[in-house]
Formats: sequence, C-alpha cells, structure tokens
Amino acid sequence: MRKLFLYSLLLLWGVLSAQAQINESTRDAMNGVGTRSFKATSSMAMIGIPTKEGEVLGNQYLDSSWSVGNIKLYKKIGPLGKQSDSIVDMPIRLDLYTNELEIRVTQNDIRGLSGDQVAHFSLQNKVIEQPPLLYTNASAFSPQDANLKGFFKVLVIGKLNLLEYTKLTISKPTYNEALGTGSKEVKITKGKTFYYALNNKAVKMTSSKKKMMELMADKSIEMEQFLKNQNLDLKNEADLSKLFSFYNSL
Repeated sequence: MRKLFLYSLLLLWGVLSAQAQINESTRDAMNGVGTRSFKATSSMAMIGIPTKEGEVLGNQYLDSSWSVGNIKLYKKIGPLGKQSDSIVDMPIRLDLYTNELEIRVTQNDIRGLSGDQVAHFSLQNKVIEQPPLLYTNASAFSPQDANLKGFFKVLVIGKLNLLEYTKLTISKPTYNEALGTGSKEVKITKGKTFYYALNNKAVKMTSSKKKMMELMADKSIEMEQFLKNQNLDLKNEADLSKLFSFYNSL
C-alpha cells in the first residue's frame, strides 16, 4: 500500500501543468464534485471577524495568487460513463482557514472544494524549469497530532520523506478605545514547520544536528561527512531537502 501511494505521488510530481481551456471531463467533474460557488470576498469577511477596510494585514491563503494545478480526489465523481477522480489544468489556490481548494472555473465562477475530498494536488512551480509543487492530504502520513488538518508540502520522497506544513495564525485587534492603546489591526501570519515521515508516520522535526543524526543513524558516517562538507542550515528548506535527498540516495 505504501509503495502504491508513493508511486502515485511520484506520478503526480512529474506532471507538467499548463494553462488550458476547461475540457468536457473537467467540467463534468466540477459540476458533480459537490463544490460550493461563491464570490470572492475579503479575508476577514470569510473568517468572520468584523473589521474596517485597511485593518487586515496578510491573508488566509497558502499563496493568494492563482496557480495552474491538478487535483486528485479520493473518489470518482461525475455522471455515469464520464466519472473521473481528477481535475486538471485549472487555476487553484488553497485557503488555509477553511481548508478548501478554490478553483477558478471562469473569471466570475469560483468553486470551493473541501480539502477532505482531496488526496493530493500539484501546483505549477513559479520557478522556471522546476517540477510542480506537490501537496498531499495530511491524513496520508498519520501525523502525531491527530487534529492536524490540511496538506503537507512534499519536499523529498523516498525511504525518509521530508514534509512541510504551513500553519495559519490570526491575531485579533487588541485596541482599547477607552485607553487608546493596543492595535486596531487583524494580523494573519503563516508559519512553516518541517516533518519527516517514515513508514507513513509524520513526526515534527527540530533543527538539532544530534536528533538528525539519530534519525539517519544507519548511514551515520556518510551523513556526518556530508553535513561537515556542506555546512548546511537545518532550518532552511533547500538545505534540508539536500540532506534528505542525499540520505535517500545511499
């Protein structure tokens, strides 16, 4: 089962997404998947915090801009004879607060798809000549925190997987009108946490070199030499990816 799941991820990882006209099967899927239609509103109007215009810093999206992507559903949807478990080549973005994938069918038609229906999705990488960015449902890796919802960004796939989770934090206004103190602004911030996954169990990581070497103890000699030669920053996504990729290559 684990090999089949990783194989599925690798297939999606290699797909090159490109902007395209919505095809018939995708339109059928969009009409049958149980999405909700809505008009784009302000971040706080959706979250339910009453504010005045200009008082919100940040937004609830993983990336507020639209990226062409592919979505893999847990179940096939659509009319009989035209069922599919995929929605392809559509502009999408992830709402971290509602855990919904927003899909822009047309300029004026935006659909919200519950993240609970999505096994994984990919986004066109904005870095030239780089593979698509892959996100998989957090439930696929059985995280330690059973209440963890949403998606892991898959940075490295192999014996030891490297994952990244983005958590949304909303700080409400603290302004006290009587005293004239505090902040009138709602602040939305996003923090990233790294996880490793072994045997489909996701565990939150620390930047401790000692802990990292314990994790990779079966290749300790090679890994210690690699760390020494590379002088890696274990808090940096690119450096961690290099470390995990090297370990998986041994």
